[in-house]
Amino acid sequence: MVFALALAPAAANAVTIGEPIHSFKAPELSDTGVQYSIDDFKGKVVLLTVWASWCSACRSQMPEMVKLQKELGPKGLATVALCVDTGKDPPREYLKKLEEKTGPIPFKVLHDRYGSVSDGLGYSGLPTNWIVGRDGTVLQVVRGGFGGNVKPMKKMLVAALAGKPLGSWGGEDAADDPPARKSGAPMKIDSTRILVDGGLDRETAARGIEREALDFRVCYEAAREKKSGLRGEVLVRFVVGEKGRVEKAVVEQSYVDCPPLEECLLKAVSRCSFPAPKGGKATVRYPFVFTPE
Repeated sequence: MVFALALAPAAANAVTIGEPIHSFKAPELSDTGVQYSIDDFKGKVVLLTVWASWCSACRSQMPEMVKLQKELGPKGLATVALCVDTGKDPPREYLKKLEEKTGPIPFKVLHDRYGSVSDGLGYSGLPTNWIVGRDGTVLQVVRGGFGGNVKPMKKMLVAALAGKPLGSWGGEDAADDPPARKSGAPMKIDSTRILVDGGLDRETAARGIEREALDFRVCYEAAREKKSGLRGEVLVRFVVGEKGRVEKAVVEQSYVDCPPLEECLLKAVSRCSFPAPKGGKATVRYPFVFTPE
């Protein structure tokens, strides 16, 4: 598959293996809105996941997280799901449907509505998963969903709970890469094709888009499940507001004839974050090019 985007490189502030997990506080996604800190789970092995209800790989992974917590919770596992949905209404309807299938969710679901916590962690696509040791040190980072391949994740969690080395994602029970990386070669944002009107330069805009590259790819692969030969270009225009958040995103021109792909792209673009544009807002245009092998 040839694709105009690269898998998002780790952000400059990304929390990596061997480093302490960044401390944060976020409200529980419930009517109470009780604040929880990652420090509240020290002494336990933590599976921390950044996810969104509109992300298909995230939805596939959530039932597996419920199973893992039910099985490994008594041994010291604490799962924390950090939701980055940005709408006015949090995804309680999705969680309600999940509970109808799995029973009560046995872990904390927190809401990072404005993206400040997840940005601080330096996540590079949805979902991103951190395995954190009992002392607060990051033991492993898994970018992409494990809903269809839970064995290697369980193996690493069991090792962490026993105080043993985790090894890398892979081995006889895993694919060569995390699920979201199974197909396609490494790809790159072409900053020369980005058009910017306002206080951002092309390279800065490219870095902001790159951070969501994994989500853009998930959008394309999901669309290809229904249209295997899907190809073409989607020109997206979006406005970056004074605080660096995307205020509006629209499809300016499309040659793919696939509304679900366009809708998914717009949602992912809306998750992008940038430095505050100099002098106010900036308008960015970028053509996403999709070509299967």
